[in-house]
Amino acid sequence: MKDLEFQHVYFSYGEKKVWEDLNLRFEAGQKSIIMGPSGIGKTTLFRLALGLVVPDQGQFLGIPREGAGVLFQEDRLFPHLSVLENLKVCVPERTEEELLKMLSILGLSGEENRYPAELSGGMRRRVACIRAVAVRRELYLLDEPFNGLDESLKGQTASWILEETKEKTLVVITHQIRDAEMLGGKILQF
Repeated sequence: MKDLEFQHVYFSYGEKKVWEDLNLRFEAGQKSIIMGPSGIGKTTLFRLALGLVVPDQGQFLGIPREGAGVLFQEDRLFPHLSVLENLKVCVPERTEEELLKMLSILGLSGEENRYPAELSGGMRRRVACIRAVAVRRELYLLDEPFNGLDESLKGQTASWILEETKEKTLVVITHQIRDAEMLGGKILQF
């Protein structure tokens, strides 16, 4: 397991500079929470790390060869697949029994045959979270995992995430200090 590291990263969208000489390290096996106002470039960090955008200068090191478990701001569920089918497609290494248990833990028992359009926003978010975290990886990048969840569901989801990512590297973006506190770890304020 390697540290994740941004080295002298510069990035802009056209004329808008987002990052200038960014040097940042996320220690392997640690939990890190990125906080800051909207538009500051938090999601761009993930996009840079995943190679979805290319820095103007500098580099990012440390994405494992097998990739990362990633939760984007948008749920990105396949609309033509049921909840269980969405999970099976993205997490083939887990058994159906394991996936059904995860749905149950996150309060989605009995929802496995429904389609994304039939679910509430919070339900879709939890399915997307399972898809990202149930993959067996050394690194997890989660962007606003508790979006649309009430406090009790946030607590259940946070506990599940922490259990599934134990001894792995977890980097989470959130706007809420309470969400950051539930996950623990080092808070990076931008």
